[in-house]
Amino acid sequence: TKKLKLYFDGSCGPINPGGFMGYGFYVEDEEGTVILEGYDFDPSHPNNTNNVAEYKALYLGIDKLIDYLDSKKIEDYDLEVLGDSKLVIMQCIGHWGIYEGYYKETALKTKELLTYIKKPFYRWIPREEPISNSIIIVDEASMLTFEIVEDLRMSSEKNLIIYSGD
Repeated sequence: TKKLKLYFDGSCGPINPGGFMGYGFYVEDEEGTVILEGYDFDPSHPNNTNNVAEYKALYLGIDKLIDYLDSKKIEDYDLEVLGDSKLVIMQCIGHWGIYEGYYKETALKTKELLTYIKKPFYRWIPREEPISNSIIIVDEASMLTFEIVEDLRMSSEKNLIIYSGD
């Protein structure tokens, strides 16, 4: 049985709700070797929140992991899903319901996608606890996306000024 750990993280900033969203994931095998990783970002939008970003991170990770497992013909695996969002972890376990909020659509899509994974084990990592390098890297990827988006936004503003008739 192949043992895998999927770490996920997402955030919205510099304001929540409404900021840029950065989110990512990281999958390790039993030796701690990274076998899969990815991240993405969404530009500012009024419906962006930390919870939406956390769910998008998990969705992205599960989606890519399903493709990976299929391509490698891996059927015998145990998956541990780890994240610092108590909301996401407790809702995936089924201890908490998914109610109204900007996150609801993404949460339901993620829960549907999770049905393709064999009985994942979920573990919440409180933000105050020391966490593995994996989640730190995911979080750094999220922060990097904010920097990239901010640089692009500032560059666009400069270009708008340059091309505004001056």
